[in-house]
Amino acid sequence: MSYDSTNQTIFSISEVNKKARLVLEGQIGRLRIRGECSSMHMHKPSNHWYFTLKDDKSSISCVMYSRYAAQVIFVPKLGDSLLVTGYVTIYEVKGGYQLIVEKMQQAGVGDLYIAFEAMKNKLAKEGLFAESQKKILPNWINHVGVVTSPSGAVIRDILNVLKQTAPTVMVDVIPCTVQGKVAKTEIVKAIKIAEQTSEIEVIIIARGGGSIEDLWCFNEEEVARAIFNCSKPVISAIGHETDFTIADFTADIRAATPSVAAKLIADKICRVVNKLEESKNILVRVISHKLEVLQGVLANLSHRLSKLERIIFTNMQLLDDHAQTMQALINNKISTYKSRLNEIEKQLIQLDPIQLLIKRNNQLKNLQEKSQSLMVYKLKQYRSLCLSLAARLEALNPLSVLKRGYSIVKKNSDVVTSYNQVNVGDELDIILNEGYLSSKVCKSNKNQLK
Repeated sequence: MSYDSTNQTIFSISEVNKKARLVLEGQIGRLRIRGECSSMHMHKPSNHWYFTLKDDKSSISCVMYSRYAAQVIFVPKLGDSLLVTGYVTIYEVKGGYQLIVEKMQQAGVGDLYIAFEAMKNKLAKEGLFAESQKKILPNWINHVGVVTSPSGAVIRDILNVLKQTAPTVMVDVIPCTVQGKVAKTEIVKAIKIAEQTSEIEVIIIARGGGSIEDLWCFNEEEVARAIFNCSKPVISAIGHETDFTIADFTADIRAATPSVAAKLIADKICRVVNKLEESKNILVRVISHKLEVLQGVLANLSHRLSKLERIIFTNMQLLDDHAQTMQALINNKISTYKSRLNEIEKQLIQLDPIQLLIKRNNQLKNLQEKSQSLMVYKLKQYRSLCLSLAARLEALNPLSVLKRGYSIVKKNSDVVTSYNQVNVGDELDIILNEGYLSSKVCKSNKNQLK
């Protein structure tokens, strides 16, 4: 506290807040309050409870320190009707009006929570929350539409996360009010605009934290049906992690916070990028291995080609040598034949053609005479040989034996040479030199002729 030139008192902000705290604590003192829990935050690691109590007209911020909270046998949740005991004070650091709660007990369920549960049960029965109706995010996302307030911290958080983790994603902000009576109409309109924008692939509905009253527009039936009927995937990112609205149940995906929603988009893209990177690495390894194999094959072929080239060159040189040798032989033969032809030509010039014909004619006559003499000699030889062979044949001819008085005896077609071949009564044929006789055996004499 100080004084100015006119001797008037000047207070600091801290002094004002302190005086106000003392007045509140002194004038009001301890009291009991009934209200509905509309927001709840349990601070870690202090374990202090920060929450809001409300009725149908107003609300009050409350703090319950850990030493008092440890004595409560239940954990309050949104919509609980609570009966608390405490005193009204001012948090001097921020000048905030609040209720320090020392005792707490349940007093029933609040009206907003009852309405919330009724709407939740109604839409659940209609199938708006069914997992089979949930749409899946595309594997690669290029364009995102964000339904939110354009001036809040929410859109900045989303843009920062996407800029750092998925800078290729385009973002369209579809502005709307996210609190108050007109909020539900603007949210439904913004969802339809995002759905009709062909470039947008995924829609994020986002808002920061707040009491159940602040978030109530996202519990409205019109908003839930707009989300359910949207043809594009919808991510709900409303409030803090402990805040739940009807929009969260209806959306295809629920994100704990707006930043988490942006991270879901980025993670989806990163998974595709990582898979592509993995595929690229595998492809590079396969191609590298293939190149190494082909380089080895190429080196082997190059080595074999160089050897083949040496063999070809050697054979080409050998072929040249043979060609030269053959050319020399041909030239030599040609030269020899030319010389021989020259000699024959000279001889022909020297010889008289008529004398040559006479000489050839005499030679032919001599040759003919020799041939005739040889033929006469050969004929005589063949004739003498034929006469000798005829005499030998004549001597061997059985008819010649018959002429000397002998005969041939046959039984049937067999020649009889022994008495053992015939029996008394057998008919025999006797062949003579001239004709033949038939006879029958009357008597057989076994004595042989001497």
